[in-house]
Amino acid sequence: MNLQKIMTGDGTFTLFNKEYGETYHSTSGALEERQKKFVQPLNLARYNPAKVLDICFGLGYNAAVCMDAYLRERPNGFLHIVALEKDETVCHLMKQMELPLPSYQLLQKLSLADRELRTPHLYLTLTFGDATETLAELHELFHAVLLDPFSPKKNPAMWSLPFFEEIFAHMEPGGMLTTYSCAGIVRRNMKEAGFKVMDGPSVGRRSPSTIAAKPYIYKEKQKWQEHAADIY
Repeated sequence: MNLQKIMTGDGTFTLFNKEYGETYHSTSGALEERQKKFVQPLNLARYNPAKVLDICFGLGYNAAVCMDAYLRERPNGFLHIVALEKDETVCHLMKQMELPLPSYQLLQKLSLADRELRTPHLYLTLTFGDATETLAELHELFHAVLLDPFSPKKNPAMWSLPFFEEIFAHMEPGGMLTTYSCAGIVRRNMKEAGFKVMDGPSVGRRSPSTIAAKPYIYKEKQKWQEHAADIY
């Protein structure tokens, strides 16, 4: 198997992917990273219902932290999560992981055959496939996006300008994206796609994470503009 289970600094576990040579979460603390870098900056409780796009669902940690944080602040609210994942093998390992959150125990009951989880206050759907392709098939707008692929060096398509443009098109004005990377190429592509880019929290390292917001007022890109240079 190309996946190895390892303990991180906060006592929670992650997996090391031998094919990519990277872990799925920070080794300084898998749970801490999810909470501080990905979910807390989103302030999801301001929305009801809240719609979240979880790109690279993996072991479901981001989704679980989202569920836990949102329903703790809005116990009578409704959270809709659309999760995208390429590797079904990783999802099958959720039942072998331990995360000290009630929401993760609920998520471990997710039927991968049905690819959905329903409760009175939650609806999560899981789609398998390359996110650069499956995202284009969605017809929804989201308040928040959790972007958690392998690094830009290992998975450049997931950090490309076309992919950020697709994400931007699927977000509500005022919506926010969080991710761990602060690489220059990543932030440049975000800005070119229309995002306002800010430093996010630093967890387990000196460099910050990244928060990207879709402005309330923005200019829609016209398709003809993309090829204007060729025409003129």
